[in-house]
This record gives sequence, C-alpha cells and structure tokens, in this order.
Amino acid sequence: MCRKDVGLDALLAAPGATDGNIEDEVKRLVEGPLAEIGGRGHTAPMVNNIMAARVIDMAAAFLEPDPENAMTPEELYRYDIHGYLLLNNAIPPGDLARLNEVIDGWEDRARGEMSNKTRQENQEVRYDDIINDEPALVDLAANPMVLPYILEMVEKPRLKSTWIAFKWRGGRTDLHSNHTPSVTHNFYHFNGQIRHNLLNLMYAMKDIEPGGGGLSVIPGSHRSNFPRQREDDVADMLVELTMAAGDVLLFSHDMAHCSLNESDAVRRTVMYTYCPGVIANSFGGDTLYDEIFECAPEGGWLKYLTRQPNGFRETYPQPTPPTLPVP
Repeated sequence: MCRKDVGLDALLAAPGATDGNIEDEVKRLVEGPLAEIGGRGHTAPMVNNIMAARVIDMAAAFLEPDPENAMTPEELYRYDIHGYLLLNNAIPPGDLARLNEVIDGWEDRARGEMSNKTRQENQEVRYDDIINDEPALVDLAANPMVLPYILEMVEKPRLKSTWIAFKWRGGRTDLHSNHTPSVTHNFYHFNGQIRHNLLNLMYAMKDIEPGGGGLSVIPGSHRSNFPRQREDDVADMLVELTMAAGDVLLFSHDMAHCSLNESDAVRRTVMYTYCPGVIANSFGGDTLYDEIFECAPEGGWLKYLTRQPNGFRETYPQPTPPTLPVP
C-alpha cells in the first residue's frame, strides 16, 4: 500500500484539478515565486500526500540543476576545505511547523523510552529507517533545496539511510568518521569533481544553540593523510556548529564528528544519508525502499533516490528535465 493520503492542499483540492492544470501550476510556480527564492535553493510546498508529492517531484524536475544552478565556486571551496556546508531555511517555515507537529508524537514516544534509562546510559533515543515508519518525512529525502548539492558531490546518488534522533542533556555521539586514508577509493576524494561514498544531511527541526548538542567537527579531517590515533585527545581541534530550525548541515562522513548535549533543550534532528548507487543500504536489504519507490511518481527524483542498489548496473534512469508545455 502506498503512503496514506492525509489531505490535499488548496491547489490539489480545487475543483477540476487534473494532471494538466497541475503541471501548468507547477510551471507558473517555477517561473514565478520559486524563481525568486535565491536562484538556486528552490523548494516547493511539502504536504504529505501522494498528489502533492507529485507536484514537488515535477517542480524538482523543472528545476533540475544545471552548471549554472549547481554549487557555487565559493561553496565548493569551503566544502572541500572544511568538509561541511550549512544551508539556511532548507525547510520552509510552514512545512517545518507541520513536520514538527508530527515529530511531537515521536518525541513523546522517545520520552517514554528515556524513562526506562539510567543516568549512566546515553541520553538519546534514535529511530532508524524513519521514512518507512513516518510518511511525513518521505518527501524530504528529495528536497529540491539540496538536490543540486547531492548531485554535485555523489555519483549516481541513492538514499542509503534515514533516522530521527532526540538527545536530552547528556545525550552523545562519540567521535568517529569513515576516513580511511590508506584505502584511497573508499573515502572522500577529488577526481575533477568532489566524490563521496557517504554524504550526510542533518536537518535541525528545532534551534540548536551552543552546548545544545550541535555537531562538533574537526574541519578538514576528511582530507587527512594520516589516521587519527584513538588515544589522541583532539578536543582542541573540535568546532561546534550551531543551527537554526529548518537549516540543513551537509557533511562528509569522512570528517571526524561527534556531539554532546549539555543543555536542558531536547536536540531534535532528522538525518538522511546518500551514497553512490553501487553501495548497499545501511538498514535492511536491497528492498528497503521498495514501497516508497513503487508509490513515487515516474521520472521523479524521489523514485530515483529510492531505487535498489545493483552493483554497477543502474536499476532506474536518472531523471531529466521535462519539456515545459508551450503557452
């Protein structure tokens, strides 16, 4: 069964709405209001129903990044040097409010699980593979705001894993990374273009203030030529990153990173990770996203990103921009 239809927005609920006039409306949005949102960080209303998801995918396809709409030279330089890039307002305020209403229920569930933990345990509750359990978070996997960045830095990208995490005071993630400088094909590298085996996107659903569990990173460690010694205290090298609600942090999993919440606020984040199409899913087998794939609109980015891995043979064609109807 496909994702539950939880109600159409005003556009789709309008009498006489058809595929044709939906497409006309998407064209109007692309040429009008969306074209004014910063030139590159395009987005469309995210509402949780199948027809609205189609509008989003159509808009994303119309706004398919080309060389003029890809990452800027400034962004490429900063990301390559630091290993991360913060994008503000990646989730529009209205969509953020709707998503947080849904996530409130997950936090209530997590708080119940936290009540069974001792103070010596990690004060965090995390739900893996969240998009197969929470339909409201599916469309964010193909957020048009971040698609140009994913396509720029991951070859033939595919969604690898998702999770939602709640960190109370004392909640932590220990310092780690995927960086293996002795295996040059298995980490962040540059071969005329930035390439990742694992690109992470962390969405802040609430503000993350200093001490509030923001990601602490060792900038540039994704490019290190020497492995970090486990006994080495690198606290002096860590930089804590704060975020505003709705921001997304793109970072290489090869960059050393960790987090610790030392505040009374609950850190609420949603994570999406992307890998080349040849790499397997983190949770479950190759069929992990099959239901989402089957329900996603043909030719859209959500369908492409949730295709099955299959070695070096592609299982679904990468979308191309459709031809806009002639007025």
